[in-house]
Amino acid sequence: MEPQRFGRYELLAELGRGGMAELWLARLVGVAGFAKLVAIKRILPHLCDDKRFVEMFLAEGRVTGVLSHPNICQVYELGDVDGRLFLAMELLEGVSWEQFLTVVPRGDASRVRLAAGVLGQASDGLHYAHDSHGIVHRDVSPQNLFVTVDGVCKVLDFGVAKVMSEGTRTSTGMLKGKLPYMSPEQIKGEAVDPRADVFALGIVLWEALTGQRLFSRETDYMVGQAVVGAPIPPVSAHVPFGAAIDAVVARALAREVGERFPTIAALSESLRDASERFGGAATHNEIGALVRSGFAETLAERARRVTEASGASAQRPAPPAEPTVELALRDESIVVARKKSRRVIAVTAAVAVAGGAAAVIVATRHGDAPARPAPPAPVVAMAPLPDAAPPPPDAAPAPEIAFTDVEVPRHKPARHAVARPASTEPGFYSVDSTPYATIFVDGKRLDQTPLFHVSLPAGAHQVRAVLADGRQRTFTIQIAAGAEATSGTLIW
Repeated sequence: MEPQRFGRYELLAELGRGGMAELWLARLVGVAGFAKLVAIKRILPHLCDDKRFVEMFLAEGRVTGVLSHPNICQVYELGDVDGRLFLAMELLEGVSWEQFLTVVPRGDASRVRLAAGVLGQASDGLHYAHDSHGIVHRDVSPQNLFVTVDGVCKVLDFGVAKVMSEGTRTSTGMLKGKLPYMSPEQIKGEAVDPRADVFALGIVLWEALTGQRLFSRETDYMVGQAVVGAPIPPVSAHVPFGAAIDAVVARALAREVGERFPTIAALSESLRDASERFGGAATHNEIGALVRSGFAETLAERARRVTEASGASAQRPAPPAEPTVELALRDESIVVARKKSRRVIAVTAAVAVAGGAAAVIVATRHGDAPARPAPPAPVVAMAPLPDAAPPPPDAAPAPEIAFTDVEVPRHKPARHAVARPASTEPGFYSVDSTPYATIFVDGKRLDQTPLFHVSLPAGAHQVRAVLADGRQRTFTIQIAAGAEATSGTLIW
């Protein structure tokens, strides 16, 4: 494709697209032939006028703009070109933690060393966010940990992070993150502190060592119930890694917040100590060598595609850089400065990532992989564009839920289509969607899926689910006082 000019960048190839944003391989165009490959994440056109989304995008930028650590994805710029907000981010080469594990046989003791090495690095980045800036990630999962060809673990997607000084409660039922990796207090809408990330990393650790899913269930409601109270078997019930490993994982997964490791750094230190009987935590060189050897063909194909895209761009004379609008964030407002035509204005240094992880080109592997089979064809993926978590091994897919559409008379607003009972005690509602959808109840926008334990008045309600491409589905639900209703996962 022909490169597209976007401010001082050239968009070379689209890497991925989600319901809220698109991700591009881009080339920063400078003077005297200077060029740098980056990833550009920009919001979709139809969301540019969505005040709520724009405010969320920028608010998250304020939360994470101060983060600068070798184990956290780097964001270079937040800007605006012709009304399109964008992020310029670090372009990473490697695989996700989940994919990385496919080249390590299950039950192999090397999993302990690799977990101590890779997850230890992730802990370093998270501890920096916790300790230096009071930021809780709240979405630690295998998809948000990335392992580079240099053996460095990068924590991705601080898009749902929360600054502790700004309060820790979210609106009732508005959960942010991935349900199977949430802490019990997060599920219940209680106060969240850095120990929520300890619990989430404990889940990632348990799954890495056992090769199983810990809280996989048929519905989101059942997932939430399992996180809050289902028994957690020790790692040794699946693989014989010893009592020391069991003790580390059990403390990380303590449901009572006060019984967990006090910091994520303490979890990392205990894990590294427990790995000594297996040879100690894997080094950067060992981790990087495994990435390069296990995914050699896919990485080579990725490099070829990047070279072709950037090479074609380099052969074209670069037009003069278009002016970039300067953004300064002050409290809850957006201050847009006048355009300056002769130089590119840098975005205020205090502003950085909003919902941002690096653009990543990921190699996908399947199966238990007791040996290192030839890598499959490359699959381009991105973070943090929303996607469904992969199914657990040997698990049957969740059944499709069928709904009956309800026609609402055009002359009568949907919110008046059903009557309310006199009872004042509310009930609760949960729903998910693949792909994700925006949920409206009685004409009022709630949030994007997944929604868990949303408080609603008892009685009948009209629900409308809308996808990013405009497709929608309308159905009714019945809420009983004090009870939970769920529509499961909507399959489109």
